[in-house]
Amino acid sequence: MAPILDVRGLKTAFPSPSGPVNVLDGVDFEVQDGEILGIVGESGSGKTMTALSITGLLPRTATIRGGEILYRGSNLLALDNRAMNRVRGEQISMIFQSPRASLNPLYRVEATLEQVLRTHRGPRGASCGGTRTSCRAACVSA
Repeated sequence: MAPILDVRGLKTAFPSPSGPVNVLDGVDFEVQDGEILGIVGESGSGKTMTALSITGLLPRTATIRGGEILYRGSNLLALDNRAMNRVRGEQISMIFQSPRASLNPLYRVEATLEQVLRTHRGPRGASCGGTRTSCRAACVSA
């Protein structure tokens, strides 16, 4: 069976005065249907850059210099911004290292999740219905 996510030879670099500096140099892994992958490592080892490369959220100065990122057989690196926006959030997401930066304690979790659904599905497909149960069902069906 083909993996849901297949990262092959991923190379991501930042510019420097002496030329590009690879922050990822040949990252390879697969995720099969039903698997959970945890990426662990020391600070600066490339965990965040790997996730940012996959989701297409790299800083403007970073470039992917090689490799493939296949999601359900489609090469994410070949998608334009519009197509990638349909994948990002709806099918692939990233939980950032500091949840406090993206979760506001003044808003209920349901309201935060509803905003994500509204962004990716439009106003009609986003309603969580105001209850935890209906919001949970909407998120699971996403």
